[in-house]
Amino acid sequence: MRRAEKGPLVSVSEVEPSKSTNDPATDPRRAVGRFENLDATANKKKPVQRATLPPEQRLLVDRRDAAQYLSISQRSLDYLVANGELNVRKIGARVLIPISELQRYAQVDHKRLVG
Repeated sequence: MRRAEKGPLVSVSEVEPSKSTNDPATDPRRAVGRFENLDATANKKKPVQRATLPPEQRLLVDRRDAAQYLSISQRSLDYLVANGELNVRKIGARVLIPISELQRYAQVDHKRLVG
């Protein structure tokens, strides 16, 4: 609504009837509505796809899968990593353990896990 000069409130179509059309392609007041559907489809992001391989076929596994692979708790796995008994790879904030490290650790007898 715009206020005409010293008059009551009137709508835009009453003040400027020459610009008002029913065609959304040429009506400047409807220009925003034409692009709403384009914005909605452009902003949709694809979901992140993760590898669906079993842990035995992956090169690196996260802490949860590594603990399951060794049949120990995640806390025990963290102890092994902190003491340098397992080598890890860091990718960003993620701590990943190579499967070869888990296999090497599993093939050796260990007297004491947590101390």
